Amino acid sequence: MFDKKLLRNISHELRTPLTRQNLAIHLLKNRLQPAQVKYFLQIEDDAKEMNNLIQQILDFSRLESRSYPVKLYLTKLTPIVRKVVNEAVIQDKSGQGIIFLAPNSNAEALIECDLLVRVLRNAINNSLKYAGEQCKIIINIHQELAYVIIEISDNGPGLAEDDLLRIFEPFYRASNDVTAGIEGYGLGMAIMKSSVEQMNGRITAESVLDEGFTIRCYLSTPKRSKEGI
Repeated sequence: MFDKKLLRNISHELRTPLTRQNLAIHLLKNRLQPAQVKYFLQIEDDAKEMNNLIQQILDFSRLESRSYPVKLYLTKLTPIVRKVVNEAVIQDKSGQGIIFLAPNSNAEALIECDLLVRVLRNAINNSLKYAGEQCKIIINIHQELAYVIIEISDNGPGLAEDDLLRIFEPFYRASNDVTAGIEGYGLGMAIMKSSVEQMNGRITAESVLDEGFTIRCYLSTPKRSKEGI
């Protein structure tokens, strides 16, 4: 198992040279000859990718070490889900369909808004990234005992059982033809799991190979907190 503290320290140390690199990129941006532009764009993309990786490592380390300050409030879920769905629809250029089945739900849960937004964005982005051009994403909200469940399903290629068992492990990536050609670090699902657990909830994944993938976020309600369910 990797050392979370070591990863966090390394990530902090990488921030300084990366900041200098980003500053140099910014200063050079308007001084390039046309023949140099394509090389500059590659360097800029690489710097953004590295910054994204460092941020993911830092986010995951903070969540795992419980150093992320979490304050839970009873919050209506529909406006948050609708906001993230609308963002995804605007950003998605492939024509993939995103359907929200519970736009009028009054469900409330004890959440930290920023954490839930991160979970929803990761889940939707994963479906858009891995499920192909004909992907359909269905999002629903429903109540079960003392939880409110947000369900995100797609009709993509799904995962094999062995991959599904390890999907929430940090740095684990499924070993199939779909993921082979797509960049990623294997931290998104781990961050989702830690985020939901920080809100006293739980997250599950369900999939059948070639038939789709489903994430369910079980979010606590006052009833669960009171009864200790």
